[in-house]
Amino acid sequence: MSDQQPSEAAKQALGVRLRDLRLDAGLSATALAAQTGFSVSKVSRSESGKTRLSEADIRKWALACGAEGQLPELIAASREVDSMWLEYRRRLKLGQAAIQAQRRSEFDGVKLARIYESLHVPGILQTFEYARTQRLIWARLHGLPVHNVDTAARNRLTMQPLVTEGGGPAFSFVFEATALYNVIGGAGVMAEQFDFLHSLVAAGPRRPHVAVGIIPLGTTRELFPGEGFYLFDDRKVWQEFWSGALQSSQPADLTYFGKAFDRLRRHAVYGDAAQREIEAARDFVQGRARP
Repeated sequence: MSDQQPSEAAKQALGVRLRDLRLDAGLSATALAAQTGFSVSKVSRSESGKTRLSEADIRKWALACGAEGQLPELIAASREVDSMWLEYRRRLKLGQAAIQAQRRSEFDGVKLARIYESLHVPGILQTFEYARTQRLIWARLHGLPVHNVDTAARNRLTMQPLVTEGGGPAFSFVFEATALYNVIGGAGVMAEQFDFLHSLVAAGPRRPHVAVGIIPLGTTRELFPGEGFYLFDDRKVWQEFWSGALQSSQPADLTYFGKAFDRLRRHAVYGDAAQREIEAARDFVQGRARP
């Protein structure tokens, strides 16, 4: 990931759209300033993403450019800029237990959740000890108290019945086999995690709302591995990094991640082939084989 936060990139992207509206209307910066009452400097800084326009200002801009039809999309883009990038330093002040408790609500009303992970087992599929160890790793990385990692792990597991029992969205999981070789918590923890994944894949016909795909090691790639993401219907995408998380409801972002997921899914194997990937990783972690 670049040093530029996604919210800064989003500000610049909105500025480019505003500039394009002006140019398409055949207006100079001076002419637009005269029609809207802005200073020329404000026009310039808005187009470079250095100044945020209010919704009223965006309305004036669009009207001056004869682009009233684009107002809803422009205003939606502006509203989302500040919420796109959630810094962990700020978000984790809530505490890991509270954050995990909130995550279940993200699935409310969702019909299809498409989930991709490259480095670890998707959170909603994690066993308690795997989730607990991962929460402990995050607590130490971010300097958080470790006394509530058990609660955070239990809160994460409250989402799992949506997969095992249904009653919520359909799930399409794709994750890299690499995630199975990254040992979290030791061989014992991984053995329990492998058992759960194996049983989930084996029960595929009895759980038509769940698809679990694994991308084998050594796959010839149509799309390279990347940061994990959750795509909720065609309404929101969530992507986590070490230092924060990106969330967006912009149509262009949803289309991009939907295309990425489709390409990654074409790499994945399912059913018996996915079970063989799990067992190969089990043998490696237990020291019985090489990857």
